[in-house]
Amino acid sequence: MTVPFESPGFDKLVLPPNMEGLLDTALVPADELNAKHRDTEKYYVVGHPDLFVRVNRGENPEDVGVSLDSTSVLRGRGINVLPYKMLEHDGQAYVVTKRVEGVDLLETLKTNPTAELLANVDQTWTALLGAESDARESGLRMPADIDSAGQYMLGTIGGDSADQAPKLWLVDLPVLSFDISDNYFANIILLMANNVV
Repeated sequence: MTVPFESPGFDKLVLPPNMEGLLDTALVPADELNAKHRDTEKYYVVGHPDLFVRVNRGENPEDVGVSLDSTSVLRGRGINVLPYKMLEHDGQAYVVTKRVEGVDLLETLKTNPTAELLANVDQTWTALLGAESDARESGLRMPADIDSAGQYMLGTIGGDSADQAPKLWLVDLPVLSFDISDNYFANIILLMANNVV
């Protein structure tokens, strides 16, 4: 049985009516991505080139849903979080997102760091620091493991207009989130500063 988890007011992602069947029959491993990041299985969807599927085996779907919803603090600061829907299917949390057409941010920074891209990165990491502060002050949960350049891509998603400029997208959606207390806050800021450096 597949149970949808909604992310209130955010995801405009419309899934095919046969998405449950597609999870069983149409997933093709994204081998080049799975080789880089082994914790999350990643899949393309046959017949739906605009969709991408992620699954973390063994994670509690309810916990994953809470962590995905914690991205609201990021969206509140203008960070581009991929539209998503989470489906609980056969006891696993499948996160379906739009597929980004573009390039890995870390690779782009190594090979072609234009002034415009560097300004965009600076704006995004400033927003990440602001989101950490917002979460702490408002008692919100903060998504974990979202502050490395390797978790972002520069590109477009299905639905973008043909002349729309590529954006930085957080593509590594979190399966963990946490409450920011005084004990964690300084460590998180230090980790983020190290990632920026």
